[in-house]
Amino acid sequence: MIQREIEIKLRNTKLKFQIQYRPEQKVIDILNKLIFDLKLPQNTSIPKLYYKGACLDNSKTLDQQGIIQINIEAEVEFIEKIVVTVNNQILDKQNLKCEIITSLNELGSILLKKLNFNQDYYVRFAMDGRELNKAKNLIEIAPWENLTFQILSHNYFIYDSAQYQLEIDVTKSIQNLCEMISQMININSDQIQIDSFNKEDPFYYYQVNPNTELKLRIEDIQNNNQVTISIVYGQITHQMKILKDEKLETLINKTKTSFFPHNYSSVNVKLVFNGIELANNNTINSYQIVNNSVIQLIVTNMLEKIQICIQNKENPVLKKKTKISLDEQLSCIDRDVFFNKQMDYFYQDKQLDKKQTFRQQQITKNDTIIEYKPIEGVQLLIKFKKLDEQNPVEVQVQSNELLSKYIYQLIGRETNDVWVSCKNQTINDIKQTFSALQIQNDLIFYQPQQILLKVQYKDNLYDIYQKRDLCVIDLYNNLRNYFEIDEQQEFELQYGNEIVQGQLLCKKLWASCQECYKILLIENGQNDRNTKLYKIYFINQDKYIELNMNPDKKIGDLQREFLQKQEYPKNQPIECYMKNNTNITLNKEDLLNTLNEDELQIQVKDIINLRAYDKIKEEESYYEIDFNSKISSLLQCLKLDGFNCNFFYRNQLVNQDKTFQEIEFQEMDTIEYEILNKKISLIQITLIQKNQQEEIELDQDLTIKDLRQKLNIRTIDEAELLLNNQTTTKDEQKLKDIAKDGKLTLTLKERIIKPQQQNKCALIISIKDIKYQIEFEQNKKVEDLRLFIINQYQQQNDIVIRYGKTILNPSDPIPNQPDLLIVSPFTLKVIIKINKLNQIQQRQFKPNQKIGDIIQDFVNQYKIKNNSTNLAWNGQILDVNKTLKESGVTDGTELNLLI
Repeated sequence: MIQREIEIKLRNTKLKFQIQYRPEQKVIDILNKLIFDLKLPQNTSIPKLYYKGACLDNSKTLDQQGIIQINIEAEVEFIEKIVVTVNNQILDKQNLKCEIITSLNELGSILLKKLNFNQDYYVRFAMDGRELNKAKNLIEIAPWENLTFQILSHNYFIYDSAQYQLEIDVTKSIQNLCEMISQMININSDQIQIDSFNKEDPFYYYQVNPNTELKLRIEDIQNNNQVTISIVYGQITHQMKILKDEKLETLINKTKTSFFPHNYSSVNVKLVFNGIELANNNTINSYQIVNNSVIQLIVTNMLEKIQICIQNKENPVLKKKTKISLDEQLSCIDRDVFFNKQMDYFYQDKQLDKKQTFRQQQITKNDTIIEYKPIEGVQLLIKFKKLDEQNPVEVQVQSNELLSKYIYQLIGRETNDVWVSCKNQTINDIKQTFSALQIQNDLIFYQPQQILLKVQYKDNLYDIYQKRDLCVIDLYNNLRNYFEIDEQQEFELQYGNEIVQGQLLCKKLWASCQECYKILLIENGQNDRNTKLYKIYFINQDKYIELNMNPDKKIGDLQREFLQKQEYPKNQPIECYMKNNTNITLNKEDLLNTLNEDELQIQVKDIINLRAYDKIKEEESYYEIDFNSKISSLLQCLKLDGFNCNFFYRNQLVNQDKTFQEIEFQEMDTIEYEILNKKISLIQITLIQKNQQEEIELDQDLTIKDLRQKLNIRTIDEAELLLNNQTTTKDEQKLKDIAKDGKLTLTLKERIIKPQQQNKCALIISIKDIKYQIEFEQNKKVEDLRLFIINQYQQQNDIVIRYGKTILNPSDPIPNQPDLLIVSPFTLKVIIKINKLNQIQQRQFKPNQKIGDIIQDFVNQYKIKNNSTNLAWNGQILDVNKTLKESGVTDGTELNLLI
């Protein structure tokens, strides 16, 4: 059996594959074998194979197409995107559409965008439990059947003056995070509260920015200050713990996330106790809800889903099942099942109104059969106009056909890299029907973002796609990378019959694509035999630089050589002058041999000239701007401060936080922009502090808390923000609610300790993270202060007073003007040895905690199923009904957890 070999290179990469084939096999067989060998999904679209730049016919053999060599080299290009399925236990399966050479890093960004997650989160991909390198691309790690992902956020918290780092799985609950922190600081997780987060919610619900601090509160949760209740919904019962003084709103949020974890945000519920509906603003205590109370959960509205069967009316064999929401319009089947093809739908032989919901049409039962019939397309006369062509093309189409079908026909290939517009609106998804896009007999503009160039290299002719708005000069680097030409190898480009130089270098590729480009390799030394030494006075650094240049080169070549030698960015603004004459700027296109001069001056500029073009109004303007400034600085030039705008460079959306240098902006090039919405309403704020005032403007929908964060103002315990009438502002107040006529004056007032009276000292004490300023007699002891705090602030008897990390003894004198005294429950440090898990943990417990409650915490943490778990001390099993104090356990005691 005759075997041949073909080496296939993946376009735009350096990846190559060897495929063995038989002469009688068609190109389609070779491509299918390539897909099989690469372990790509079976539904991967057939790519295109190129030989010497020509696209091969898939239905023919290589011999039939004149290719009879035993070993050949070819190129393959995957035109259509692929669908990659990634899995997560919480977020289920996610189907992601991407290129075959997409890296895992890029795939992570696609995943975050689809899930509408914070783009700064970190996505970790794994296969069969092994973490994958995020720099790898998909084709290198196929197959993808077992590709899993985690979404992570790196944050930190500060406790007891130490900083702790966290790697958080954002799909896990806040409760899970509290348990993680509990292990790090040896504090019961029930005592840990993070900001005002609901512990039942997943972490991603709060969109916390990575690398930011999580604010911890350590709460003193006493058994007599909380209740355990049962929530009943239908046949399901959940038990929950809640503080007596917490509002019902907190309980409702916990209940929703517990019963409806996947769609809690769309569910409205109410709680009923003893026939009375509980109000959100009231507390548990106000309704006299005690331990083991039963509360009924009633759902007032929820997005219910059912499964329906979609069946062809004329051919019932054609059917498929799908899940739908009862509150969606019937037209969603067009979008989700038939990929935007238009259908008529029937139920019990009655045609349905597609604008009504399933619930409105009383279709609420599982496996209901809905019949469909394709809508006969209405004939339309559409005009398609390519932007750089004069006359539009008229085409007769059917209203139920996809727009993409005709766009692909007009540009000669299937690609998403195309701009399409109708009725002044850009069409982002062209794979929709004319009817769905509400296109009738309209004019459609289109423009491929890439153009096809013919390039000759080493006697072979290649078809190469390039971005249409690049300049001819940009081809040099692109072709060097495409053909992998060594950096040391010089070459020239020939366009048609002329060498690429002069004005042709600055022409756009779309205006210079009619002729073939030819790569002319320059032999070593060929380009240097007629060099001349040029002496350059570098104005910025007051020194001379020498450059060897061919006099046949241009001023622009000399400038580029200069920038490279001096390690400037290649797009750095620069001007060249004659010796001793900075009034005449030399043209970049002038040849060096026309100057009759070998001494020149060069000045590096920080200012660039640019053209700004309004894509909507089609107006242009010109500006000088700092080369190292951010793109967003254009907003001020355009007088668009407060507006939301998009900026484009060479038809690509640019990040406004990048500088003109970073996007490789060229002098006198164009930045396009479009205004997305009206100006944001701003509040003018005058902030007065220590008889000085600062003027700022902020979005009217921000809160006082947002203001504190933006200005780095300390907490309300240390500094107040006062209105004109000396009223203290509250963190939840919005700026617009307290401003008058768009203006707001705030006075920043620091809280200070009152001057101490005779025989009294001023103290700051912290109770449950709330600071109090008190005056206390100097001759008293710590025990006197402890009793005062118990009576004045209604604290438990087991509190201790700490100064820094030291617990003060009852007989100690009160410290002389301490920075802060911390009041906290007395705790015992106990070492727990877990026999079966071979673990040793150090935990902190209150002396009055019962042995049984401690055991139950471990049972819950490790999900122990049996009831034989015990705590033992010196070989004796402790009584579950006694407290640590009653059992004689002291600080540093070692206990054994017997599982």
